[in-house]
Amino acid sequence: MKNIILFGAGASKGLSNVLPNSPPLGSELFEILINKFPKTWGALNSSLSSMFKNNFEEGMEEVWNKYSEIVPNLMQDMACFFAEFRLSDHNNLYSQLMNSLIDSNKINEYVFSTVNYDSLIEHSLLIAQRKMCYFPKYSEAKDTSILWKLHGSCNFIVKGIQAPKGAVKYLSGATFHGNGIKLINNEDVPKYCRENALYPCMSLYAPNKPNQMARAMIEFIQKSWQEFIKNAEKIILIGIAPHIPDSHIWDVLAKTKGHIYYIGNKKKFEEWIESSDIKKYTFINNRFQEGFSELNKIL
Repeated sequence: MKNIILFGAGASKGLSNVLPNSPPLGSELFEILINKFPKTWGALNSSLSSMFKNNFEEGMEEVWNKYSEIVPNLMQDMACFFAEFRLSDHNNLYSQLMNSLIDSNKINEYVFSTVNYDSLIEHSLLIAQRKMCYFPKYSEAKDTSILWKLHGSCNFIVKGIQAPKGAVKYLSGATFHGNGIKLINNEDVPKYCRENALYPCMSLYAPNKPNQMARAMIEFIQKSWQEFIKNAEKIILIGIAPHIPDSHIWDVLAKTKGHIYYIGNKKKFEEWIESSDIKKYTFINNRFQEGFSELNKIL
């Protein structure tokens, strides 16, 4: 394996044939959450709501720093929301990408990674009948696709901790390591959240994406990704805008010697390129759908 693809929210947003609908971009998320979860997200005070509407990450940072006791309910509902998304069939860009790599016998040359909480990439691998794994180092996989979820996932839960509702007091600095991460089916996420005080292992959608659940394992995933990036030949970024506060991603990408191929916001990408030492890069297109044929030539 020598190449890697990193997917962001814009990649999932650009898919067709997603049920119940396409996942939102970060800028669209808060309005959806307050309507879907009026007792939690919809019950935030006016000051917090205003912060979230202006900048979701700043709003979550304020909650993390000053209202840590409401973090679990908010994150549980967010996990339930992202667990709903699924592919209706193989007629979508993720599946087309996987099939293209399989048909060209290049699938073993690629590692997949994402900052998304949803499970659409793994669903596309399942549809393609491709084995996958979340956690091993890239050198340990054979005929198996690795998917590194850099900010956790709606179907990751802390292994080895029993914490019924009301049993845990949350502080912003508290962490729950357990014995790593356990996988559950997306269909079981609502039940888990109803019965447990902990929320699924998802980084907070705040600056630098702090981790409260299974932090060591999430950091292991991030470090595995960072080590791979150092020597990767092709680095394909799809639907993820450069975001400097996420230094665990963008500082590492800025130092790579590989060739970066980009689908997404052209202006933000060019601004980031100008501020970095990147020498080898190619802008493909603003949109996944429109850039797919050109991407296929690059794979």
